[in-house]
Amino acid sequence: MKIVIVGAGRVGYAIAEQLLTEGHDITVVESDPERAAYISSTLDVIVVEGRANVDQLRIANVADADLLIAATTSDETNLISCMVGRKLGATHTIARVRDEEYYQDVVLLQDELGLSLSINPERTSAKEISRTLRFPAATKVEPFANGLVELVEFKLREGSKLDGLRLNDFRGRYSDGILICAVEREGSVTIPNGDFVLAAGDYVTVVGAPHELHELFRKIGEFRHEAESVIIIGGGRIAERLALELARMHIHSTIIERDPARCRVMKTLLPEATIICADGTKPDVLREEGLPEADALVTLTESDETNLIISSFAYHEQVPKIVTKVDEDNFIELAESYGLTTIIQPADVTAGRIVEYVRWMQNSAHSSGVETLRMVADGQAEALEFIVRAESQFLDVPLKALKLKDSVLVASIIRRGKCRGRKPMYRYSMSAYPLTDDASMAAEQAKTTTYRIVPTALTITPISAPLPHECAFCG
Repeated sequence: MKIVIVGAGRVGYAIAEQLLTEGHDITVVESDPERAAYISSTLDVIVVEGRANVDQLRIANVADADLLIAATTSDETNLISCMVGRKLGATHTIARVRDEEYYQDVVLLQDELGLSLSINPERTSAKEISRTLRFPAATKVEPFANGLVELVEFKLREGSKLDGLRLNDFRGRYSDGILICAVEREGSVTIPNGDFVLAAGDYVTVVGAPHELHELFRKIGEFRHEAESVIIIGGGRIAERLALELARMHIHSTIIERDPARCRVMKTLLPEATIICADGTKPDVLREEGLPEADALVTLTESDETNLIISSFAYHEQVPKIVTKVDEDNFIELAESYGLTTIIQPADVTAGRIVEYVRWMQNSAHSSGVETLRMVADGQAEALEFIVRAESQFLDVPLKALKLKDSVLVASIIRRGKCRGRKPMYRYSMSAYPLTDDASMAAEQAKTTTYRIVPTALTITPISAPLPHECAFCG
């Protein structure tokens, strides 16, 4: 695809870097000369230096672009760039919109503005955090099929019941309805077969119905009840959106913010939250506001160092769930060395959602019925949810008879509003669970969640390659 990216800050750079590895033709428009020079020297992209006006967008050849992504720090620039881009001939446009009032207006007028997608980084980050607070044992949670199926990533701790377990033994001991679909170990992702042995430190991705996932975590001794009281350090935009998300989930939040003016604003905006005007870096303040009794702590200050220090203190105070916001990549390894496993990078979350949309566009062009696409296992795998149409060639075909590519797992099937979870059978034995149990699937359009998992060292089909035209997951 030919993609023009306007703005090469943290978000724009992350988008360009990811899409470049997937073989797209990238042009970046950047107004800052130093930043433009940096992009030119570090990424193999075309760089157009200057403001995103009509002339510069023409130089960027936006008329031939399949997609224009506006990701500057200015909402107005992003919206105007998208409108101009569409006028000049760009097929699709995506705008990053941070201001909450603007965002609500943009969502309402999205079609009139010619936008394919508008994304609010604060809302996106807040939703990501809220999902992990609903499932505290997880480092990442992705819902599919309106929440009937969930993909959950968690870190295997020392002494876990799963440490040293051979996957052939998993089904009999723990769960028939859960599929272990990916394991990330030392930066590499593996599609595990039955002989694979789990080890402490692995990031394990499982998929299943929510109640089955909760039962699994109970059996392995990792279950933690959904957070009921959350302390948030820092009162910025993400904290505001998170408090609103938590209120909808009937979870009480306490926000500690040192700026009196900001505290007054939040007291008006967030009547269901408790707002404390104090310095959240002081242990006495944290203890006085109930940190030892809290179910979770979320650090959202503007300082990575402050977030790490407070989170580390909470870890030693044995707070059950800790979410730490960091902006710089070099702090992630440091955070993990402190025992912190749930790290949120707002720029990467935003860039990730945009890259997912680009992949969704590709897959939708090649196969009908794609509903949702999510990147998993640190972006080395992707999950697709799609509808099996009445005209599909897969109807009434047993799963064992399908010619699945080695890099594909069918993880679950939704039929009549229920999750028909796959038995945890791996690539070598997909024969016992039929794709259809009667002939009526043609009439009811079953939803299927499938995973195209491509490990770094064992690549069969690169994740950047489009799915074949003839079907969503067959080779």
